[in-house]
Amino acid sequence: MCEMSKLSGYGEISREFSYARVATLCKGLIGRGHLLDRFVVIPALNSLLGYVTEHNILDLACGNGYLARRLAEQGALVTAIDVSSELSKLVRTKEVNEPKGITYLFSDSSDLTMIEDATFDEVVCHMALMDIENLPGTIAEVARVIQLGGRCVFSIAHPCFAVPVMQSDTSANDLPLPATSCTYYEEGPQLLVDSDGTQLWKFHRTLANYINAVAARGFTIRRIVEPRPSEEDIYEHPELDAYRYCPAALIVEAVFPYV
Repeated sequence: MCEMSKLSGYGEISREFSYARVATLCKGLIGRGHLLDRFVVIPALNSLLGYVTEHNILDLACGNGYLARRLAEQGALVTAIDVSSELSKLVRTKEVNEPKGITYLFSDSSDLTMIEDATFDEVVCHMALMDIENLPGTIAEVARVIQLGGRCVFSIAHPCFAVPVMQSDTSANDLPLPATSCTYYEEGPQLLVDSDGTQLWKFHRTLANYINAVAARGFTIRRIVEPRPSEEDIYEHPELDAYRYCPAALIVEAVFPYV
């Protein structure tokens, strides 16, 4: 089980160390995704995205590259970006060995200066905004690189419930474990400590903070989804039963601007 604490010493611990640790934990999942991703969150996100063939899509904070590869397999023209140098190396190696036509970039999500204005039909960000410190700066860049009438679709760990964090043991399914949440209204950097002592930084925000940050940049919220596993998926993967009554994730579809 994980513990979460809100600490004042965020600046004293290297963010790059946290990113490198995430890369180590993700290494066996490059291009594959977690159980919760594969059967709950990604299917719901794909349903919101709909038809993406020949759409120019940015996968922001692409992580292990699972979503980028799924979108490319559906015919999308995918650019994927992540701030972790270790993860970037891993996903690029995967692309060389099993090419999907994905362009991988290495940069902070709040600094996309290598991308021209109004480039993408859609920007997707899967389970990453809660890992990003500069939310306003990130949304500002999304608004800049997206086309008028384009969509931003993002999934986050549901801010109103227990925050899932990656397991660090060797279990076969790599299923996120629920962490003990701090007070909902206590926003800011929080240190998640896994059962083996692994330390990962997250940035807890209220639901209102996420929605207002998107709206402040001119986006109109079209749909919000709280995905849950199907009975069939729970039967085949009993570990998912933990999310039968309490959503692990929240997915938002926003249009820039509404047309």
